[in-house]
Amino acid sequence: MRVEINERLVRRNRSFAQYAFVISMGIWLFGLFVTMRPLLGDRFASDNLAWLDVLPTFVLPIGLIVALYAVRMTNTWVREPRPEHVIRNGLKGISTKSVLYHYYHLPCKHLLISPQGIFVLVTLYQSGRIHINGRKWKQVRGFMERFLGLMRMDGLGFPYDQAVFAMESVQKALKPIAPNCEIKPIVVFLSTQVELDEQNNALPIVFADEHHPKSLKNYLRSFPTAKNGNLPLTVEQIAQLDDQILKKQAR
Repeated sequence: MRVEINERLVRRNRSFAQYAFVISMGIWLFGLFVTMRPLLGDRFASDNLAWLDVLPTFVLPIGLIVALYAVRMTNTWVREPRPEHVIRNGLKGISTKSVLYHYYHLPCKHLLISPQGIFVLVTLYQSGRIHINGRKWKQVRGFMERFLGLMRMDGLGFPYDQAVFAMESVQKALKPIAPNCEIKPIVVFLSTQVELDEQNNALPIVFADEHHPKSLKNYLRSFPTAKNGNLPLTVEQIAQLDDQILKKQAR
């Protein structure tokens, strides 16, 4: 299997996460200094610096926004284990003709083109009990876990909508190149510590760990392999797809 990772995008977004964290800390420390100014002596309590008293009203909300952005970017681009590494390890041994793309076809972060078909992979790092009813997904947690999850911004989100949106984006990109290719969305859990309560589930759910009974590798093997083991897209079509998406990202 050939693995392609958009390293440039990964490095850039990791840097954004780090810069945002440093900037947010600087803003909060500045706000703390201004708030405690009267306690620091007459030098900092001068009437000429009275305008500083209202400054936190404007600065601290900006610091909060930057901090939330840093947390979100850290969850997506820095947090371990990295989806691209877990998926690659879980798919060891599949057809050498397969191509696995990471972060090239946004909003589809992970795209697998294999002799079994074209698959959009939506990864989740959450663990614990998860209730699924059609399009609605809910992580069952206690009050303290929900509070900490809110602070970390690691909520489950809307996996169904994410998968459909990613699938439609790839379909749109493929339409002028290979209009008859079917795109299959899959939700992939990176953790095995998941208890699923499924009711009327609308998406296939698998686990990246190859040793799990519902592993991604086993799921792919349930599909018939294309004749002669060929990919659903030709090399030329894959090159056109890459060129089209990368040009779109550059604009």
